[in-house]
Amino acid sequence: MQLAIASGAVIVFGMLAFDVHPLIPAFGLVLSTVLCSAAARAMGETDNTPAGPLGGVAQVVIGAAAPGGIDAPLAGGGVVNGTLMHSAMMLQNWKTGALVKTPPAPQLVAQLVGVVVGAVVCAAASVLIATAYGLGTEAMPAPAATSWKAMADVVKHGISAMPTYAPLGAAIALVIGIVLSLKPIAKFTPSPAAMGMAFILPPYVSFTMAIGGFAYWLLARRSKATADESGIALASGVIAGEAIAGLIIAILIILGVHA
Repeated sequence: MQLAIASGAVIVFGMLAFDVHPLIPAFGLVLSTVLCSAAARAMGETDNTPAGPLGGVAQVVIGAAAPGGIDAPLAGGGVVNGTLMHSAMMLQNWKTGALVKTPPAPQLVAQLVGVVVGAVVCAAASVLIATAYGLGTEAMPAPAATSWKAMADVVKHGISAMPTYAPLGAAIALVIGIVLSLKPIAKFTPSPAAMGMAFILPPYVSFTMAIGGFAYWLLARRSKATADESGIALASGVIAGEAIAGLIIAILIILGVHA
């Protein structure tokens, strides 16, 4: 019953927000059931969820089924993007709860509270950042939104809207990903999901992750016990601190405070 209510809400919201046929968000939900496994695997192997790129795949599929514009692909792709992101994050949260022996019921309550609080906080943070930096600017390039726009252009105008060698590159990457996932090869090679994420994320993010991983490796070589006990917590604190600092800087910019 709860699943039916949630699915109905997604369909209604898609109709109201994008003015599309109800079958479009419904199709997005169907695609989500197929792509959730890929998102969950990527989350488990890399701690990042490729919800955006997989949402782009959904754009292509839905665009082929309902050609003629970008509203339907964006609506269906948005459904897939949100579903994959939240499902992967929920798996991660529940795994953490299992490790610390937290019963499922309190976790569910906490997640529901987080939905309400997160909606308010994220909306406020979005307005704050957009006001301070703008979106699609040099200071805030919004690479995820840019990639979605590029995919929407491809859906609307065809492969001709892609850079010259982009289709060939995508085909090569697909073959390499399949080969690296084969069991006889997988144990000798890096995770194809991790390698793919490095190509999808902005370079500075990939380099930052690589530097962090290398630092953790050095710490583990020196003292594995210390790395296991404090390494992840320290890295999480740095990530959270950087995000909070960014919001504080945005507030100062809006107030006209300059260095």
